[in-house]
Amino acid sequence: MVTMLPESRASFQLQLLKVGKGSLAEFVLQREEPLWIKTHWLNGRQAVCPAACLPDVDCPACVEQIPRVSGFLVVAQLVAGRMRPFLFEVSDSSWARLRMLCQMEKLEPSAGLMVCARRQSFNRPISLEPVGLSKGGVIDALAGWRKVAGAVAVVFRLPLPEPGHEVSDWAASCEPFARVTVVRGLAKLS
Repeated sequence: MVTMLPESRASFQLQLLKVGKGSLAEFVLQREEPLWIKTHWLNGRQAVCPAACLPDVDCPACVEQIPRVSGFLVVAQLVAGRMRPFLFEVSDSSWARLRMLCQMEKLEPSAGLMVCARRQSFNRPISLEPVGLSKGGVIDALAGWRKVAGAVAVVFRLPLPEPGHEVSDWAASCEPFARVTVVRGLAKLS
């Protein structure tokens, strides 16, 4: 008898790719669109906004601050001669600029696009520029929304996305966990 074991959090865990001040990083997109999530900054940590999980839900942190929209992408970067997956956070303005530059160069921001990320200073968004199409930079196992959602779930301590579920199902399952995190974060502020 063959028993399917549930996927472990470790199978979704990806290191965050960070671009420091004055540096750059080149990587290959593994999806065509980021997973967009509203977040709050509480006690030096980013927390998922419960209202981002379910549209008809009130978020106690939204009374104190406007949520920030963050996009998350699974990307691959060449490290020690092989492509290694990372989770990369992008702002909506950085993503919009990349889309505009792609349009000017007649490229699509899709899986296989090589991107150069630069950061001028810590208080400025990361600048993304298309470099061209990668040859062999797409890793099939990283495609699809479940890989990026699972990586985000590990970072924010949310439930993993279930096989066969849609993004909306996963988001609904995250709301109670996001609410607890926000309520705890607000309690520490007072």
